[in-house]
Amino acid sequence: MTLHRARPGPRRSDGVPAALSIAFSLLALAIAPAHATPGYVARSWGLALGGAIERSGGSTRTDVRTQFSWLAPRGDGVLPLRVEVGWTHERMHDTLDLLIGAQWSAPLATNESVWPYAGVWGGLRPEWVGSFRVTRVPVGPAAGLRVLVSDRGGLFVEGRALRLLRDPVENYWEYGLHFGVELLFPPDR
Repeated sequence: MTLHRARPGPRRSDGVPAALSIAFSLLALAIAPAHATPGYVARSWGLALGGAIERSGGSTRTDVRTQFSWLAPRGDGVLPLRVEVGWTHERMHDTLDLLIGAQWSAPLATNESVWPYAGVWGGLRPEWVGSFRVTRVPVGPAAGLRVLVSDRGGLFVEGRALRLLRDPVENYWEYGLHFGVELLFPPDR
């Protein structure tokens, strides 16, 4: 039995990831202190909730993802170390993403609440279709932008190009646009 990456025909999206992203964005704006100066605080912990729109092998899918991060100070910026867990259910096809990423981010000189970043991701992707299971290895670069509304959180958008290795048929590229909200928990001062 072979897993098929692409399924021809129209795809239906119920908009759940977009609705979750908007809801969490409004939550972040509601709990952000109005007097806070936007910017990352080194040694903060982060929790990001978001969704993704991915295109791979001619098909498009949506999913929901959670990231946990720790911000290490590096020069004029920070080095976020991230762990991401993602889940996709598509008919009989279930996918679990377990990714680890490192990024480097620094604020724009003209606006300290805008933080562009670049980094890499790698990990494991077990997939199930009925009783058949295969594990792929996604690895690749990412670049994005975080806009902080306070020192407690902000919004992000990230583009990824992951090479999926160990595919039973052939290795292939997957391109994704990820978006969501990040809540930050700075250390006690």
